[in-house]
Amino acid sequence: MCKSCNIVQTHQAKQQPEPLLQTEIPTRPWSIIGTDLFQIDNKQYLIICDYFTKFPIIECLPSPAPSEVVTDITRKYCSIMGIPDIIRSDNGPHYVGHAYQQFTRTWNIQHITSSPHYARSNGFIERQIETCKHIMKKAMAANEDIQLALLRWRTTPVDNKIPSSAEVMFQRKVKDTLPSKNNYSSPANDAISTRLRSRQDSQKAYHDRTCKELPPLYHRQHVTTLDYNNGQWKHATVVAKSPEPRSYILQTENGHQIRRNRSHIREVPNEQSRTNTYQQATPGSGQNVPNKPPQHVPSHRSSDPPNILKSPIRVNTPARAQKRVRFSNPITNCATDTRTRSGRVVKVPNRLN
Repeated sequence: MCKSCNIVQTHQAKQQPEPLLQTEIPTRPWSIIGTDLFQIDNKQYLIICDYFTKFPIIECLPSPAPSEVVTDITRKYCSIMGIPDIIRSDNGPHYVGHAYQQFTRTWNIQHITSSPHYARSNGFIERQIETCKHIMKKAMAANEDIQLALLRWRTTPVDNKIPSSAEVMFQRKVKDTLPSKNNYSSPANDAISTRLRSRQDSQKAYHDRTCKELPPLYHRQHVTTLDYNNGQWKHATVVAKSPEPRSYILQTENGHQIRRNRSHIREVPNEQSRTNTYQQATPGSGQNVPNKPPQHVPSHRSSDPPNILKSPIRVNTPARAQKRVRFSNPITNCATDTRTRSGRVVKVPNRLN
């Protein structure tokens, strides 16, 4: 009679909990992921965690954060890590919105939501939120880097037989700031490194077929550098050599110091200006760039400027003299045929007979 009473049914206690319904353990990383939102110090965060590796990803959201922002972040990590088979979440407005639903349909992802007001159905992600919130709050209180604290958590082994979540996710040791004796290399990585080095050597051989090494520059050497504003070469002076490869510090005509690559610097062909610059350099300046020794410049007399070519001197050869004699006195040679150097017979005009 009491159980059938409407008042008793309205105010009765909650039902006895049902047996635990376990989530199927995936067979590979990033096959099933869970996601949810949480807040710390009035800031909203998005968490995405893998069910297989327990690897958490946390992103700070702007305020307000519409469904499109959550969708874009999830899409970004799915593009990096791969497309999961299942995404588990609650029924929050960010996950039931049109943008998120369209994303899961387009990417062919099964989206499973928990029962409303029953957070235990998404208990995995709730437990990850609790752990990450403790880590983040402690890092904030100690004024430390939150991302570094999360990295240390990701590189901490699960137990004495299960490695860290980062190692399970990436199949390699992940370096952090904690002291460790672990070797981060592996035979597989060494083989890949050798293959990549061979490909680089082949690419360099093909690239260097039409290349040449430019000569080094010297301290206080006059050069020209390419001005990208107008595409013209402007005069400058070498100040020092930059620590970066093939890079120099130049001083322009307006006094500004700029850094340019060697391919963007041309030498001034006037050797005299370089010699004068070397003589003006101080002994203690320009330690990074060697001073170029002075070169001998041949001097020219003022009466014979070097850019004026002298007229060549004609030399009378015997053949030319003989030919001139034959044409100048044809009467004396009328008894014999007069021939040119090519063998043609010279006919004497009749007026000369």
